[in-house]
Amino acid sequence: MHRLFLPLLLLVCHNTLWAQSWWLPDSQPTIWHGDTVSFETPYTWLYSDTSGNNIWQVGTPSKPVFNQAFSPPNAIVTDTLNAYTTNNQSWFKLYLGEFNFSYFYGSDMYIEMKHRYDTDTLKDGGFIQVSYDNGNTWMNIIKDTVFLDVNPAWENLNLYNQSNTLYNGEFGFSGNSGGWVTTGFTWHYTPVRNSHRAPMGDTLVLRFNFVSDSLQNNREGWMIDNIRLFAIDLGSGIGQVSMVNKLFTLYPNPAENHTMVRLSQTCHTVEYGLFSTSGRQILGGSQQNIEEFELNFSQIPAGMYILRLIADNRLAAFEKLEVR
Repeated sequence: MHRLFLPLLLLVCHNTLWAQSWWLPDSQPTIWHGDTVSFETPYTWLYSDTSGNNIWQVGTPSKPVFNQAFSPPNAIVTDTLNAYTTNNQSWFKLYLGEFNFSYFYGSDMYIEMKHRYDTDTLKDGGFIQVSYDNGNTWMNIIKDTVFLDVNPAWENLNLYNQSNTLYNGEFGFSGNSGGWVTTGFTWHYTPVRNSHRAPMGDTLVLRFNFVSDSLQNNREGWMIDNIRLFAIDLGSGIGQVSMVNKLFTLYPNPAENHTMVRLSQTCHTVEYGLFSTSGRQILGGSQQNIEEFELNFSQIPAGMYILRLIADNRLAAFEKLEVR
């Protein structure tokens, strides 16, 4: 996978957008392609750990708390009958195989799932990793900055964050979800090759991990159903991005103590966030009925950042900003 950096990304949000505080659910007519893993029939691109330690099972959940799938009868569960075991590490992998039917494209890719969890808080739990090299290397999805564009740490719904640390040091889900939760996350303009249908061995793979420590607590673990995959095609050529008009411009850029943000039109509401290249938010706020406003960087270390703007809950744009 070529490591691409996109200094500017413009997304038309009526195509369906996750933002960290709002969510437009279910399919829209603009969706380019989609698929749902409901665990009712075998799914070609789903692979489980084959070791004897693996407790992920596809079937009908029959436990006191996990007693029904979201869409019955089946879900994938850390054991359909028993509490999860101690000292466990289990996983299953999901390739974007048939879902990604094009040989190569750049698009906005969305993952949504229904799930429940019941574990020791901040001890045992589940986390999701991504691989861009067919599983040779893995990273937690909220630490993914491979393309320096929009990734799950920046745009998600009900995803764990860096304050949710499991006993093994990974960020993940833990505690009791209190019922079914919808979690969603996305990558914008991430080029993906489909290794199952194209000759090159390069694709995006997700791995769903569950871990437990040495203390037995008779909790039920993690249950997942209806993993929904969908994409909005914004063009397979990276050069097409420059054809979209900018939502805003920055001047000066590079900046020292401040920069001005000039919008291409008056917006009723503008939400902004400044992110480090590791995905950590440095600044954030909102402006009302404005065409131009100032951002102050006097307390921010020099470096490269990404500025995100969401205008009127319809348009989002991202631009690279250098602070000196």
